[in-house]
Amino acid sequence: MTRIQWATTSTGTAAYTFPYNPTSISLDDSINKIITPCIGSESVSYLKPYDARPISFTWNGWGSNHVAFSGMINVLVSGIDTKKYFKWNDIQYMFRNVMNITGWQGPYRIENIIPTLGDGGWVWTDVKMIIHRAT
Repeated sequence: MTRIQWATTSTGTAAYTFPYNPTSISLDDSINKIITPCIGSESVSYLKPYDARPISFTWNGWGSNHVAFSGMINVLVSGIDTKKYFKWNDIQYMFRNVMNITGWQGPYRIENIIPTLGDGGWVWTDVKMIIHRAT
């Protein structure tokens, strides 16, 4: 299985391969449109020129005491508020309707990394990465 990757350029410069593919992925299923109010008439809606809906990736069950998972968390956190290009590899089939081009796609902005702490406090049990298409 080929894991997802991110890179700093559309050619794959400084590519990082995730040690684990996410256990779940969710794409906001709202319509990709903008609603603009108009003076003296009804609002007008039109499709956005690019898909800016957020995508969230969740990794469950490894725990930050697992070396590879802990290293991945550090890399994810270092990517917050940066633009990355993604190569979806084996998970691309899940996004056929949105990500229908193979190879490096993006840029995407890493919006946030959200941990779930375990019973022991500082041990992350799960992590969620939220991205959206950058302009």
